[in-house]
Amino acid sequence: MIPGAINGYEYMYHIDFGDFLKAKIWLNAFTQAAWSSGAGWGMFHVYFIYASKDEDIELNAFTVCFGDMVAAMLAAMVVIPAVFALSSDPMSIMKSGANGLTFVNLVNLFSHTTGGFIMAAMFFIALFSAALSSVIAMVELGCRNLMDMGFSRAKGTLLTAAFFLIVGSYSALDNRVFENQDMVWGVALLVVGLLYCIAAMKIGVEKLWVEDIKPCSDIHVKWMWTLIRFFPVVFTIVFGWWIWEAASWYPGEWFKFWPITKYQYTPGVMVVEWALLFLILFLLNGTMSKRLVHSNKVD
Repeated sequence: MIPGAINGYEYMYHIDFGDFLKAKIWLNAFTQAAWSSGAGWGMFHVYFIYASKDEDIELNAFTVCFGDMVAAMLAAMVVIPAVFALSSDPMSIMKSGANGLTFVNLVNLFSHTTGGFIMAAMFFIALFSAALSSVIAMVELGCRNLMDMGFSRAKGTLLTAAFFLIVGSYSALDNRVFENQDMVWGVALLVVGLLYCIAAMKIGVEKLWVEDIKPCSDIHVKWMWTLIRFFPVVFTIVFGWWIWEAASWYPGEWFKFWPITKYQYTPGVMVVEWALLFLILFLLNGTMSKRLVHSNKVD
């Protein structure tokens, strides 16, 4: 209710219909949904191991997506109006992106606000807690796979954490690398979703509904599940559109990938990074499959 806050709400809820014609807007929304809900990470596989056989699949999926959306909207309704109310140049802050907004400009705002130290402490404790809850699931995702290959939980956790530390350090030390990784692997989450859709259609969308989803669901909204058939079409349109648009950002250089600090968003850098991961996994596939014990033991 402080002066200027209303401008933040106006900025947040104002619709510029021209943005609907930008592929990057759709891709960012697409990848954000896949990332923040945990769908693209395969976290539901991990959670399923610790769930009962009659766990309500449809209700859980709806609750996760709805809760994620509401939490994001509530956070935005606090942060963005605060920026507009307390900053002399709010638009420059909004253009700095999520990282600049959170870790640079909000810190400056708190430092020049009465009671800002307490507000900052509460804000970053809450942010840390939210991040920690996601990290626990991500570590468990890697750890659980290693456990299924015969590793103990302790070793699996240490190896997964060490991997995150080594790979993530490059992004932590250079924000340009972070932006590249965020884009490349954010879109990769959509590819994972595409593979799920193809698998579901191969098994049979109707069959999965009748045998696996409907029997254990308290809400029977079949169309929510059958919409999976349209995902490959939506993916092809949005991804293809983005590739076409991204190529125009780097005229004559859309295929270049090094250094990634310069070619952060080229189609070339995305293909190369995906290909490298595929090659590594392909070479390790034989060894990993031989060690796989398919253990579902909960310890």
